[in-house]
Amino acid sequence: VLLDLINNQVHEDHEYMSRNPEWFRTACKCGDDAIGCGWSQRPFDCMFQPYLPDINWNVAGAERQFIEDALYWLDTFDVDGFRVDAVKHVEVNSIYNMRAEVARRFEQGGTRVYMLGETAVGEFDRGTFAGETFRDGFEWIDAYTGPAALDGQFDFPTRHNLADGLLNDTMGLDEVERQLRKAETRYRPGSRHVRFLNGHDNPRIASVAARDPRLGCTWDRGCRDDRLPPSSYADPVVTGRLRRALTVLGTLPGVPFLYSGDEVGMGGGADPDMRRNMVFADPQLAPVQMPLWGGNGPSSEQLALFAWAQKVGQARAGSIALRRGQRVPLVSEASFWAYGYKGPGDTFAVVVINRGGDTRGRVLPAGALGSLEGKALRSALGTGSARVEATGIAVDLAPGEADIFVSP
Repeated sequence: VLLDLINNQVHEDHEYMSRNPEWFRTACKCGDDAIGCGWSQRPFDCMFQPYLPDINWNVAGAERQFIEDALYWLDTFDVDGFRVDAVKHVEVNSIYNMRAEVARRFEQGGTRVYMLGETAVGEFDRGTFAGETFRDGFEWIDAYTGPAALDGQFDFPTRHNLADGLLNDTMGLDEVERQLRKAETRYRPGSRHVRFLNGHDNPRIASVAARDPRLGCTWDRGCRDDRLPPSSYADPVVTGRLRRALTVLGTLPGVPFLYSGDEVGMGGGADPDMRRNMVFADPQLAPVQMPLWGGNGPSSEQLALFAWAQKVGQARAGSIALRRGQRVPLVSEASFWAYGYKGPGDTFAVVVINRGGDTRGRVLPAGALGSLEGKALRSALGTGSARVEATGIAVDLAPGEADIFVSP
């Protein structure tokens, strides 16, 4: 259980603002490029909104108070860590000094408090701050991670590079593999970065998979009701894309993140439409229920997608190779993709994504997974089969399907 830790701003009515106005900055609004106040031009002192004064972590009193607030949450509620909001918009001492205090107070017994950051940059974002130059988004994210800092961050460059194309089938799977290789080679080793397809700042994966033209109709342009994407999609093509994408998400290296509602294909467009409320119903009756369903509950397609997401999660939880193993690319083609994981104790797993035709008897080169003699594979998702042969791993998988094969 992680709490969302907001270290960049407070509301203008917050008691800290009235008691200690010197802790805050009200210079300019982020995104106003015309006056040099772009999101990456003045990240440390720009305000997200005029009513959100920016915390100045260079003021000793502010630093002490906000670190003490974080320690309070850990001490009082025994949470496991934090998702630290808007990391690139706060001075670096907010991360390093906070980690030092957290370690001193809570990590003496050897249990580490997991701290995850949000540095929302793309691969080609760059900047120079506090004497340090970040040549691209990978370096920018790396700068805040390490033993004395964050354990990992949301991998925005990889999300931006591959998510939409993976979801709507407009990017070849070989290109998805190429983009994923960047994530595996560009970051420093040891960081526990989070891999994701969307979140509260991106359109819903179901609407992206549907190639919904209403994605371009935004709230600030007056779009409401049926001018926005629907609550769900019954198209089996969309469901198939979501099944394949959720399979990839659940088997990516690092920490997979599933945005609430995506497990049932909840629709949603541009900000703030992707933030529709999610209402949890009686779990014995239905997994979820959203307001726009009018109380009728989820459709059969959504329940089937929910069951699929559960199977993917169970496969990862039940396979140490998927969780801790080394990813090994096996086959990378525009419509067919296979990769494996070589885990401890001769454990292994194989993931196969098929956008094309029947793959009955397709043999995957598997020498990089080690000796497979006498090994067997079990289908975790129930859509195909795989067997070890002398020349590799033979898989049977129907058109448009995906599966995860794990060693018992």
